[in-house]
Amino acid sequence: MKVGFRRVATAELREAVAWYNLQQPGLGLELLKAVNATVQGILEHPQRWSVYHRSVRRASLHRFPYVLYYEIRPDNRIRVYRVVHASRDPLPVRDLLP
Repeated sequence: MKVGFRRVATAELREAVAWYNLQQPGLGLELLKAVNATVQGILEHPQRWSVYHRSVRRASLHRFPYVLYYEIRPDNRIRVYRVVHASRDPLPVRDLLP
């Protein structure tokens, strides 16, 4: 399986990394490691997380209050649609998903 990030998800992740690095140098790298660990978990067990909206699933990160909204595509690729802070209102996120 392969994983792809939509542009908006990549932009959200970059913004979060930059914010954490401003708080403490190197903390953004820790966030990236947490995202990579979650993506690896998705690759190993893609259906582990429950469906959030239609066929989109919501995977929580460890240590950081962020979630990945992703979908298992028919071609067995994983598509990450959003990287969102967990305290954000989920309704606007739902509106932005496919």
